[in-house]
Amino acid sequence: MRALGLLGVTVVLVAHTECVAQEVVPALVPGARVRVAAPAVRAEPVIGRLVSLERTSLVVLEDGRAAPLTLLASEVRGLDASRGRRRWSALGAGIGAPVGAAVAVAAGPIIPRGGGGIVGCCGRGGEIVMDVVIGGAAGAFVGALVGWGFETERWQRVPLPWLRATVGPGRVGVSVSLAVVTP
Repeated sequence: MRALGLLGVTVVLVAHTECVAQEVVPALVPGARVRVAAPAVRAEPVIGRLVSLERTSLVVLEDGRAAPLTLLASEVRGLDASRGRRRWSALGAGIGAPVGAAVAVAAGPIIPRGGGGIVGCCGRGGEIVMDVVIGGAAGAFVGALVGWGFETERWQRVPLPWLRATVGPGRVGVSVSLAVVTP
């Protein structure tokens, strides 16, 4: 049984690794939404639309600004491309369902019961099951509505075109090198 569990965990981890390895790096074309980390210019990241990307500089039209911002390659520490926006309704439903079920079970003894119908035939155990089902569904619905109100942008790291990092076999172990491309 332990070997079967270990096999299951291995299959899940390998499948996840394959999916991560096949992730495509977003193309950086003019107009793409980017987030640039340039601590020498500004403490918070610069977010906007890419105007141009050269070997020595990066030009971004910031959100809410009319003039583009030019950043030198030496100032840029990180570059991310937007992968779209995401709402959190699924997470809200996932949190709301058990909370709603727990509240319904806790409030169950003080809820007046008619004594008839489906629940009345099953006794207290049936009432608890119905409380869990109805409370969980109501909690999931409320949680999904709350989660729908939260929207965030997803970002993916993009390799900087003027930095090249390589990892490969070395004489004793692994060799890591970093090269800076200059014009």
